[in-house]
Amino acid sequence: FISNIWQFLMARPLRRIKAISQCQMLEKRFGLPARILSAPINIFSYTIWSAAELYAASLIMAPALGISIEAMIVIYAIPIAIYMWMGGFRSVINANVVQFFMGAIILIVTAVAIFLTAKGIAVHHGTTIWGMLKAQPIVNSLAYPVDPAGNSASFFSYVSLSFPLIVMLGLVPGWAAAEDFWLKAQAARSTSEARRGGLYSLTFNTFIIVLPAALIGLLGLIVFPPEMVNGALAAPGALGDKGAYNIISVYINTYMPPMLKGL
Repeated sequence: FISNIWQFLMARPLRRIKAISQCQMLEKRFGLPARILSAPINIFSYTIWSAAELYAASLIMAPALGISIEAMIVIYAIPIAIYMWMGGFRSVINANVVQFFMGAIILIVTAVAIFLTAKGIAVHHGTTIWGMLKAQPIVNSLAYPVDPAGNSASFFSYVSLSFPLIVMLGLVPGWAAAEDFWLKAQAARSTSEARRGGLYSLTFNTFIIVLPAALIGLLGLIVFPPEMVNGALAAPGALGDKGAYNIISVYINTYMPPMLKGL
């Protein structure tokens, strides 16, 4: 939300910058040595970022297709490299649009499916989804520890309660300064069009990305209820060593029919 609001506010200043990268901007302000110094940092950060995105996507799709994570990374990387080489900036924008709708479809379909699964579990127990969520210890233990001697300060025992704050302080400045939006703002036909892009991004992220993901996380408490391990709540063994990070992947591979899983 903060980065989208920043994009809206900074559309005009960004369109005035006569540079398409942080390195080029530093060169204009401080000279060529600043650009040379910042270039390796820029290359390293974007290489690691790209690798993390490929790995995260492969964690979800590789089990569904029955192939290794390494093979899935290669399958993702080759077409990306080809369209970037052949089509440049326009192909990257078009790919962003396609990838967004692909991700949105996955989230929405999974959210609807896990809702139906959770509803079936609730009916089987003679209650409702809301009733099961209210009865979850993790929902009622954010202010008071389940076990004073246990490590119950972590949410679902896979992410500390401080994690959202760390993400906000660590990643939002990076997203705000990313060249990705600089280029899109500069490529817009007008400042108003660039600002509309920020508003569209805020709207889509809220209703198509954040809400389905939050719903999947909440309903995951019913489909994959947490377990008590050494006096503290922990992710169930079915989710593996990645804990609730694996909810979408494990759900798709466990509950969805083969045809839907393949799609």
